[in-house]
Amino acid sequence: MIEFCLIFTLLFNPGFVEKPQKPTIIERLEFNGRLRILRNHSGLIPRKVDDVIRSFKDTVRVSYDCPGGSKFRKVYINVTTRHIKWDRNLSVGEEQFYIPGKTVGYYIWQPTILMKGKEKRIYANNFVMFTLETPGKQMSSTPLVDEAIFYHELLHGQLLLDAMKTKEWRKKVCDGDFDMGPSDSNHKRIPELVQNYLRSVAAITDHVYAVSILPQQASSTAYFEIQIGRTDIFKNKKKWQTFTYYPSGSNVDPNSFTIQPKGTKVMASGKLIDKNQKGFVLVHFIESK
Repeated sequence: MIEFCLIFTLLFNPGFVEKPQKPTIIERLEFNGRLRILRNHSGLIPRKVDDVIRSFKDTVRVSYDCPGGSKFRKVYINVTTRHIKWDRNLSVGEEQFYIPGKTVGYYIWQPTILMKGKEKRIYANNFVMFTLETPGKQMSSTPLVDEAIFYHELLHGQLLLDAMKTKEWRKKVCDGDFDMGPSDSNHKRIPELVQNYLRSVAAITDHVYAVSILPQQASSTAYFEIQIGRTDIFKNKKKWQTFTYYPSGSNVDPNSFTIQPKGTKVMASGKLIDKNQKGFVLVHFIESK
């Protein structure tokens, strides 16, 4: 399956930090293209990512007074995000990271915490990077897939920025903790948001199907077969290519999934990895030239 990653380094004393490389021209063009498409689909986004997008050009500033009895009196937070060159052997700070082969995107939170008296200042100079590679069967290179990957990684930044507006998160920082939990490194919330976004885009895009499989639609051995369309979508067309995308949390075995006509119906069949959880696959039919 495709992997998406979030990492963070927490620096209390900002010493030597190795700077990642600038993106290539092609990476920059791809990044700008994905950002433009995401903005065009802003009305379909289930969770807005405006703050993290703004952090690419401006510093997002958060400051607040701590409640009485807290360890600190005032907290100041500055957040920026920088698009960097894809590097599977990335150095962040003094740490070396190896990016697994199936990983296609990486968002890095890098907060530096400075404390002086009753004031706490946090400078989060974050990074994001995307591969231009196509790691085999689990991913197809289509604009919609690229858009989903892009949205996924931005959510790692936005969800924590959203948390900074809540009393609960702020209190933890006032008491001495920088809670990284809302960034969703364990992918508890992001897969559902991305899948809902893909459903909305598929609903307005020709020949794109967001295939959702409920547990009750699968057999006791986790196999399923459901209709996703009718064969008249191929009317007067000679040949079609089928692209399938299994986003994080898909819960469908890519090696089992097939699309085939059955009479006038287009059927999707496969196997759920966990038969007690729902599954999701994005299917895109593209006319061959």
